[in-house]
Amino acid sequence: MLKSVIKLLIFSQLLIIQHFAKAQLFKQNNYNIEANFHYGTFLKPQPSMGYLIKGHIPAFDLKFSKSTTGDKLWEQLYRYPETGFGLYFADFRNPQIIGNGFSVYQYIDIPIITSNIFCFSYNLSYGLAYISKKFDADNNFYNIAIGSNLNCYGGIALNCEITLTSKLNLISTLGYTHFSNGSISQPNLGLNVISCRLGLKYKFYNSFEKKNQIIPVFKRSNELIINYSCGYKSILPPESRKYFISSLSLNLQRLLNYKRSVGVGFDIFYDNSLSEKYKSKSIEYTNIYLFRSGLYLSHELFLGNTSIVTQFGGYIYQKYYENGDFYSRIGVRYKITKNISTNIFLKTHFASADCIEWGIGYHFN
Repeated sequence: MLKSVIKLLIFSQLLIIQHFAKAQLFKQNNYNIEANFHYGTFLKPQPSMGYLIKGHIPAFDLKFSKSTTGDKLWEQLYRYPETGFGLYFADFRNPQIIGNGFSVYQYIDIPIITSNIFCFSYNLSYGLAYISKKFDADNNFYNIAIGSNLNCYGGIALNCEITLTSKLNLISTLGYTHFSNGSISQPNLGLNVISCRLGLKYKFYNSFEKKNQIIPVFKRSNELIINYSCGYKSILPPESRKYFISSLSLNLQRLLNYKRSVGVGFDIFYDNSLSEKYKSKSIEYTNIYLFRSGLYLSHELFLGNTSIVTQFGGYIYQKYYENGDFYSRIGVRYKITKNISTNIFLKTHFASADCIEWGIGYHFN
């Protein structure tokens, strides 16, 4: 089995190299191409999902990346990471209920330890995924994990990269992959896969010079962000209507250095799905009952114009307590200009997805 996998990887790599080797674009820049075979298993968020697991999961991905050189300050701060996009395919070993998974994603690979022949790094990825089989009340009611074909894709991995030749590296990885739709459709327990990976990376260059510019002294400062987000969510039972949600957030943060900030914030949430829950429990309500407010702590990790945002907060006003007193967000923010940003956040109550928020923010520096 292992020999067959290695032969398949080498063969696919040679085909790709043959196709691109004459392209002047790859000769002049720091591009890489990588192919990986995955072998893993589902992690069960709930014992009730055990019957969905039919065997170990084979998967394959193809990555296109560029090695950064330090042209931008953040590249040097993160030890010259690789950035790129990938294509992913997985056979979930349950063709009738779950089917297969396909995804297109962006990623960044950040070195932790490097040498001339070895690199240990961590990888963060996010994108869109297509799951070929979803819940259907008439034809596929056994799929309690995924309620939509189109889903979000997210992953985190630890990579070990060993130099074989001046252009070819061996990749060994332990990774976690998550698929869900953020409660846009129900059910949404999600699919979680942990896997070991083996691959080859081909570099379209022999070597390149990494810039090592002098890092200017960072002057700490404060920033106020006003952010408005909105979206849709669904609630159980499956295939129910979708409800409008929105939030207004004020976030005061302290910029600590070029890489991160910490802060505090205040949220006002509107959730129209609460009306259905009040009705189901015969609770009289007014429009104010559809609002919640909360306070939160925030952390932002800057990767150039893109940043990874995490927030953890608690409700200070709510009339519906089924979800508990705490909430969290994780997501990506992109700076369009110095003062304007866009974002996509996943809001959760502990490990349960509440909604996906699409937003725009204004930054007062």
